[in-house]
Amino acid sequence: MSADGDIMTTTVTKTTIESNAYDNVVAYIDDRSIIADPRDPDGYSKRPFVYDVDPLAKSLNFGDFPYIIAEYPMVEYSSLSADGKTKNIAWKMSLTVRTARAGASQGTDGKGKQDMFNICDDLQNLFNSDTYKQQFALLNMFFMNLTKTDVSSPIIDQKYIHQSDYDLSFNTRLKVSD
Repeated sequence: MSADGDIMTTTVTKTTIESNAYDNVVAYIDDRSIIADPRDPDGYSKRPFVYDVDPLAKSLNFGDFPYIIAEYPMVEYSSLSADGKTKNIAWKMSLTVRTARAGASQGTDGKGKQDMFNICDDLQNLFNSDTYKQQFALLNMFFMNLTKTDVSSPIIDQKYIHQSDYDLSFNTRLKVSD
């Protein structure tokens, strides 16, 4: 089932507290009409753009840039009902955006800065837009809040990259058992 008809999402339920929450966030950030990939803005090549683990841990390939890492969510419970069957659930996910300083086309220095700002602005729009907030609410995911926690420009293999780190938080009140 899709909340908006196009993006494949599924409502968070008592049996899919972690999986659907994660999959729904990834479905939105991996949609090129929402978060444009500077290397492939129309999404024709279907190259990986969102990863669940850091691709740099495996090998260094500047052709992979830019990309987003969406880490698995941390889950916290609070405000239990008297019988313990309903709880407030809060999720927190780390998102990392990386671009090469030379940009998606490995062209001139500074192009990567524009790639970074474009992706980051798209992320801000996604989680601040009333339209998308309503779509997430239909999935049992409320109060989406994206907080930028760090910005850096590390050097890897004698080349600069740009990195922005975010924490995404959201919550709901959900019946967790019968």
